[in-house]
Amino acid sequence: MKTETAPLNLRLELRRAIDAPVERVFAAWTDLDKFTAWLGSSCFKLKHAEGDIRVGGSFHIEGTGCESGSDTILEGRYREIVPNSRLVFTWAHQTPPMNAEGETVVTVDFKAVGRKTEIHLVHEGFVTEQAREGHNDGWNTSFDRLAQNLA
Repeated sequence: MKTETAPLNLRLELRRAIDAPVERVFAAWTDLDKFTAWLGSSCFKLKHAEGDIRVGGSFHIEGTGCESGSDTILEGRYREIVPNSRLVFTWAHQTPPMNAEGETVVTVDFKAVGRKTEIHLVHEGFVTEQAREGHNDGWNTSFDRLAQNLA
């Protein structure tokens, strides 16, 4: 008899303090031009981005990966938006090999701490350790770029 195993549901959790008011940090996540200015690694080349940032709205981002040189397409749908406080959206790669991972969910909470903003990001639903670690690197690089962008 064959026993099937349930797919892993791995989770990534990050916290970062950004030296900017919560309104500016939240805007950097909810204005698509600002979002795509800091999202990704330093050598990710953005080609096209569009989105409808509202609950039920979606985003579509196309770029070229620096290591592979191949096109990367990301898509997602906004599930929850609480101004200056919380964003919840899906995250799905549409290009191989990352598309095999399926859809994951990103929750980002924003908290004003004096003149800074604490970001608490939870990205969950990964089915491989490799995907989680790749996103760990990507989010940390993105947070570095966000901090530089808002400095």
